[in-house]
Amino acid sequence: QQIPLDTCYFANCIIDGNTGNELELDMIGSATTYSINHKFSYCFLRTTANTSDPLHFVTGTNKINGLTSFSNTTIYNFNLLTGSDAKNMGNGATIDATLFPFDIKAANRLADTSPDAGAYEFP
Repeated sequence: QQIPLDTCYFANCIIDGNTGNELELDMIGSATTYSINHKFSYCFLRTTANTSDPLHFVTGTNKINGLTSFSNTTIYNFNLLTGSDAKNMGNGATIDATLFPFDIKAANRLADTSPDAGAYEFP
C-alpha cells in the first residue's frame, strides 16, 4: 500500500551510499498536479538530482557529492573522520541546531559554531 507523503523536511542529514544517486524523489501513481513538499537544509547529499530549486534545497546550505569519510560502514560505525566534508557544515544559529543541541551520543553540537551533518558530532 502506498501512503502519500505531504511534507518532508530534512535538516542536518547525510544521505550517502555506494551508488552515484542515493536520493530519489518519486511520485509513482500520483497525479501530474501532485508535488512533494520537501525541503533539504544543511544536508550532505549523494545525488544526481537537480538541487538548484531554492524551494526544495535551501540555497548555499547543502553539500552535494562530496567526501563523507565514515569510520567503518561495514560495521555500521558512521562516526565522521577528520577529512569528511560533512564536518562543520551546519550553522549553530539555525533553529535546527538549537532544537537538537546534542548528537546521538550526547555530544554537544553547539560547542563550536558549525555542527556536523548526521547523527554524530566529530570530537
